[in-house]
Order: sequence, then structure tokens, then C-alpha cells
Amino acid sequence: MFSRATLRMAFAVGASVLSLAGCDAFDRPAPTGAQYMLSPSKQAPIEGAALGTAMVMRFSAIPPFDGRPFLYKTSDGSWRADAYNGFLSDPSDMICDATARAFSRSGRFSLVGIQGLAVRCDFMIDGVIESFYSDYSDPERPVVVVEIHSYLLDGRGGRTRMIAHMGGKTRTPIQGAAPKDVADAFSVAVSEVLDQIVRGLPAEVEAEKPAPDANATKAAAQFEVDS
Repeated sequence: MFSRATLRMAFAVGASVLSLAGCDAFDRPAPTGAQYMLSPSKQAPIEGAALGTAMVMRFSAIPPFDGRPFLYKTSDGSWRADAYNGFLSDPSDMICDATARAFSRSGRFSLVGIQGLAVRCDFMIDGVIESFYSDYSDPERPVVVVEIHSYLLDGRGGRTRMIAHMGGKTRTPIQGAAPKDVADAFSVAVSEVLDQIVRGLPAEVEAEKPAPDANATKAAAQFEVDS
């Protein structure tokens, strides 16, 4: 059995070893991080004919731009994902919501819903997130890069057809070195891109003409021959 003096000595030696080894497990602060949501500004109304109802589909995202962590392009051309800071939700989900709000506020549609709405709409709006990252290639002038390609699909006829392509791309300066500054730049960039997409809507859309009836066409041709 160890005496009290022996135990006290062992404890003191152990504490000295930890101190000499530089162990700061109890003093080291835990890494901190934060998650953000996109907060794009309100879309301004756009001139043009009212196009009816529309449903915004969930945009797909090309990897590696489909993750929640902030993605950085560094000065040596490599890519790095932020282990502590990023988005609270997937970029595709946030951009889907932001797109629906932008089209609704544009005044070009009588009703705008999001995929899953249990009604049939006149149009569908689909898209692909081509770029969504922070570019630090020039550390003195970092920017957020956002590029989205969107498509207007007409579902009023017997088949769905693409009638317009609306693209948007921007490089928005990051005003600061904090993660919140990166998040704010993403919000501004998404606002700019969505404004480009909304303004790319056609001024008006004609209804798809029904396919001619085969029997009627044949009868008309026979009439011309007989006459």
C-alpha cells in the first residue's frame, strides 16, 4: 500500500510531466464555427406579361458546390472546405426558396410554388448550380463566385417543353475577413444572379399549338386533289 507522501509525490511528478509536455487540454479553447442562411435582397418587379402559375423545382448542384461548408479556392489553385463555417441548409434548398421568392416578387406570375405543391402549374422553373464558392486566388481581392443556369418549362400542353434559358453569373467582393462577411457576399451574389435570371424571362409566351389531327389533314389533302 502506498503512503500519503508517496501519492502526493506521484501526483506532483505527473503534473510536472504534463506541464513540461505542453499539455493544455484543459485550457485550449474549443474551435468555434457558425452556420448561415442566404438572405438575398427583395427582387424588384419586372415588366412583362403575366405568365400564369409556376412551380420552382429543387435546383441540382454540380459537385463540389453541393455541400454546406464554405468552399474556398486558394491562391495556389487548390480547394479547401471550411471545417467550422458554412450554411445551415444545402445550397440547393436555399436557392430553391430564394428563386421562388424572386419570381413571386417579380410580378410575372400569378402564383409561384415550390416542388411538392399538390397542384398542377402552367410552368416549371428548373436549374443547375454551376459555381458556388469563395475565390481567394487573389488574397487581396477575394470574391464569391455564383453561376446558375435556369430553364423555363411550359407544361400547359400535352407535353412539357423548354421555352427559355435564363442564366446568371457574378463575382461579388468579400468585404472583410470574418465568416459572416463571406456569408453576406454569398447573399449579395445570389441576389444579383437571380435578378439576371428573372430579367431573362421572355416578355410573353404563346400557348403551344395543338398538333393537327391526322384525319383532318388527310381529308383536306384529298379535298385539294378532288378540286
